[in-house]
Order: sequence, then structure tokens, then C-alpha cells
Amino acid sequence: MLETGERVEALALGRFEGAPAAAVLTDRRLVLANQREWDPTVAAFGVNGALSVRGWEDAQGATMVFTAAGRAATFDAVTDKQPAYDLVHRLRARSGS
Repeated sequence: MLETGERVEALALGRFEGAPAAAVLTDRRLVLANQREWDPTVAAFGVNGALSVRGWEDAQGATMVFTAAGRAATFDAVTDKQPAYDLVHRLRARSGS
């Protein structure tokens, strides 16, 4: 799933497209990948000024919505919020969103 030489900078666990998933920020892109058996869903976004992230949280967990070039992906049910905060902070610093 990662390209040769690609480095992971931040990782958060939650749900994507209704299945357990990981949101991975690398030195090249943001990758969302779920664990749907036999048919995992993977979405990748370039980390640039076109990528924006919105997030919110409640007692149950956090949700992040990533948007770029008319595409949107929702990553939710994040119960360990600190890694998600780190991912969003790093993403915003790099994309300017």
C-alpha cells in the first residue's frame, strides 16, 4: 500500500466506510484504508493546499472529514484522540488548511 521509501509520519485508528481502518499521513500523502474483508476501501489524497480537514469530537470519539478536488472522505469512531490530533496538526501544517 505504501510506495517504496514512503515514510509514515502519523497514524490514527477509527472507521472508514463502515469498517475498522487506519488514517496514515506519510511524507507524500494521506492514505485512508479499511479492513473490509475481501474488498478493502483505500483512498489517497495528495498533501497540498487543495486538501482540507475538518474535525470534531464528543464523548464517544472524534470524526475527521478530508476534502480535496470535490472528493470527501469521512474517518470516524476515533476513540484514541491524541494520535488523531497529531495527524491533523501535521496535515494542516503541511497543507496550509
